[in-house]
Amino acid sequence: MQKAKLLKVAVVLFLLLGFGLGWVGHQLLAQSNSQEIFIGSGSFTSEPSYTIFLQDGVVKARNDTTGEIQFSNSDFATVVQQVADLLVNGGTIFIRRGLYTVTKTINITNQAVYIKGEGTGYDVYGTVLKLAAGLTNTAVFRYNPTSHKFFGGISDLTIDGSDNSGSIGIHLQKYISDIWIQRVWIKNCAGAGIKIEGAADPSGVSKIWNIWILDCLVESCGYGIWLTNADSQDHQIDRITIRGGHFYDNINSIRIDAEWSFRILIDGISVEKDRQHSIYISAGRRVQIVNCRLFDIGTDAANTYDGIYITSAYANPPIDILIQGNSIGNHWVKNQMRYCITLNYSGTYAPPSHIRIFNNILDTWKDIEPLQPIYINPDINDVVVRQNQGYLTESWGIANITGTGSATVFEVTVQHHLVCDNVSVSVSSTRATSSPPSYLYAYLNDSDSDGFKETIVITVKFDSAPADGEVIYIYWEAKVVWPENP
Repeated sequence: MQKAKLLKVAVVLFLLLGFGLGWVGHQLLAQSNSQEIFIGSGSFTSEPSYTIFLQDGVVKARNDTTGEIQFSNSDFATVVQQVADLLVNGGTIFIRRGLYTVTKTINITNQAVYIKGEGTGYDVYGTVLKLAAGLTNTAVFRYNPTSHKFFGGISDLTIDGSDNSGSIGIHLQKYISDIWIQRVWIKNCAGAGIKIEGAADPSGVSKIWNIWILDCLVESCGYGIWLTNADSQDHQIDRITIRGGHFYDNINSIRIDAEWSFRILIDGISVEKDRQHSIYISAGRRVQIVNCRLFDIGTDAANTYDGIYITSAYANPPIDILIQGNSIGNHWVKNQMRYCITLNYSGTYAPPSHIRIFNNILDTWKDIEPLQPIYINPDINDVVVRQNQGYLTESWGIANITGTGSATVFEVTVQHHLVCDNVSVSVSSTRATSSPPSYLYAYLNDSDSDGFKETIVITVKFDSAPADGEVIYIYWEAKVVWPENP
């Protein structure tokens, strides 16, 4: 009897121990396989607030909190507008794959509204929003709140403007900041793919800042991305980042006409076969164009348009412009682009200034004039051009002279290969055994009478003749001083 009781107790203890070990093991396994997921209200990573989808030709909006179909209409824009207006505290609108016709502008007036598609693609293979034929001067999305709002964005869908006159893909009109536009394919918008407008409300302080445009495809539009209408500090456009993506067959892929615009970064975009100038700047301060690829620009007319065109059209001209690390030139179409980079000046307003052009690869691939890939109007001041492949502005080398035991004056000629005659030259030499040089002198010379001073003549004089056979090395460096002060 006693043995039976002990056996029962042992079985119970075994079961309890097994259960305990199993539970602990399960918890440890669960912890090792789990990840903390932070979901914020109204972001591209959060669960949708609403899902928009097509069913039997009807556009429906499902409330993803309750699961009910809250809105239903044959008109896509009406349904999206109803949902966007409800999200007063922000949220995410997920639009399922399909082709949707947009009959009127969708106005975003609340903050932290994120619109996400199911991928770019043609027709039903992505989320495609196509403007109805015949709608002129119409935007698909417009941000125009009545007071300043923050955060929000559009991602992973296609916007087709149907080549309608004045059509715009996304219009940031006023009172908006911290907007993300990512992985959006915008095409056939005859007005602009993305228009950022500073002074849409002249009576108020309608500043726009912190806009990120990342990895978008913008093609066959009027202006791909257009910054405009910032006529005062109250209507300024500030901190615009355009990074990555591909631009094709636009009039200008990037156009900056906003007089009060600041801190604009154009980084790593690829541009091909724009109809006129690829990047056009007539205003803006602290603009950086870095690591971009611009090819076969100016398909409207050969030898007329440029990769980057900078001019002045306002009282506040472009200032503090950095052009660095870009590859610009004709790739497939010979003799198409005029210049890789043009700095122009009309004489009406102050000229552009504080411009740095560094470390670019420039190739106009021409048989016709002009041969140089950069044009700088001589009235423009404070331009520094350095280390650009295809536009040599620095040249250096080592020449030598050999003593005869009697000669005290020596002359040596070198070629500098620079782009103009505005050249400064510095020279130095090793010291002869008998005495140092009494002077070193260098000047430019036109050796073949073509009007271009392509050679440097260096003269060295000694008070005492170097020994017969003694080699003295001459170090020379030439740099373009461009442009001359007017």
